[in-house]
Amino acid sequence: MDEINEFKKFGHIESMSREVVVSLIDKICVYEKKDTERYPRVEICFKYMEEFEMALSLIEDISSNTVQRTEEKGEAGHGKNKQEN
Repeated sequence: MDEINEFKKFGHIESMSREVVVSLIDKICVYEKKDTERYPRVEICFKYMEEFEMALSLIEDISSNTVQRTEEKGEAGHGKNKQEN
């Protein structure tokens, strides 16, 4: 849970301070610019990325299941009304 607290500590980030970079970024790779590119490619590897992706996946699964159950309840209620008529 320390990972979540690190993200929560900063809230909405509008600019990158040294504290934010040290706390949330594992490494930054800047690649040599190719002739076909306008800018060199930059890759930012965040700390806790795997944990963040797992938490996001769990949230999406819960959200999907909640929507599915709500739809099933709506269909069941709708079918019940048809039988009463």
